[in-house]
Amino acid sequence: MVVNTEAKSCLATRFIRPLNIPPALVVDSAPTLDKMNDLAKYVARIPYVSDTLLFPEAVDIWTTNDQFLNLQCGDDEEHALLLLSYFLYLKTSAYLILGNPVTGRSGAYVLTKAGDSDGWLIWDATTGRSYQTDSINCPLKDVGIVVDATNVWANVQHTGSPRQMQWLLTNTVNWKPFWPAKQPATGQELISAQPEAFTYEPVPFGLKQELEILLKNQIVTRVMEERTQYITRWNIECDRRLYALLGSMEQDQLRGTDLQAYHERELRDLLVIYEIYGFPLNIPFTNTDGVTDIILATGVHKIDSNDVEFSVAVNVTTYPHSVISLWVYFVVLLKRH
Repeated sequence: MVVNTEAKSCLATRFIRPLNIPPALVVDSAPTLDKMNDLAKYVARIPYVSDTLLFPEAVDIWTTNDQFLNLQCGDDEEHALLLLSYFLYLKTSAYLILGNPVTGRSGAYVLTKAGDSDGWLIWDATTGRSYQTDSINCPLKDVGIVVDATNVWANVQHTGSPRQMQWLLTNTVNWKPFWPAKQPATGQELISAQPEAFTYEPVPFGLKQELEILLKNQIVTRVMEERTQYITRWNIECDRRLYALLGSMEQDQLRGTDLQAYHERELRDLLVIYEIYGFPLNIPFTNTDGVTDIILATGVHKIDSNDVEFSVAVNVTTYPHSVISLWVYFVVLLKRH
């Protein structure tokens, strides 16, 4: 049983239902795994916010897919449930896993078949990454239960390690079902807590440009406020170069491009004059103050000297229902002697 936003207990199976995917997000002719990866990246772009921040007085709360998309934030259960709903919409065999990750706290993941093989994939919906069940990099350490819309299976094997487990749910030696057969017969089905469909609102005109200008101005202001005892110069030419590089970061990241080598080539004439220190960050967008705090926490601006220059570029990529992928490139330039 889980708790919904009305503080009522609810069967976890009621939170599992296919949901129409965002328009124009995937290529219809693309292989299913490519579509799944694109959908996983979309879900991961929605900021992670713990339930203790959203519902301070409550226990762990499960919100529905429409609530999650409208709130534009949630924890691992919300991310996993939405990704699972998208996979089910693609007619992919998929399940919800509840267990414990290497961080120690409870967590939710998505389980799917690994293509046409006998293997399985575990998806971390908060990062958009998938792992073979035998991968040493898989963040899931201990599997407790597996859930779909019809049943709940408790792991009764001697281990909860994904690398050592058997994943055939029909094997009652390893998996104990909550119901001996699929839950309630026709005519007695439990009503799903999830919406049957969702209407994705178009991205407001000018949102990209508005956020880019607002965020850049705020970062510049905060850096200068923290360096009041020093002269803070901004290199406009480097700003222009960094912004051009950020324009391709979203797709470069998906394609696995060697970003360091590419960026060094694009900045090579500036690197003749300056030593450049810094990096691009892909940051979930919650609010401008939160983003600025993350940038300043890198400490790039903490140089006790007047003889330095700074450069910052902000790039916003918008997705259906105003889901945002935010890239910030912040560097310090030191003149070569």
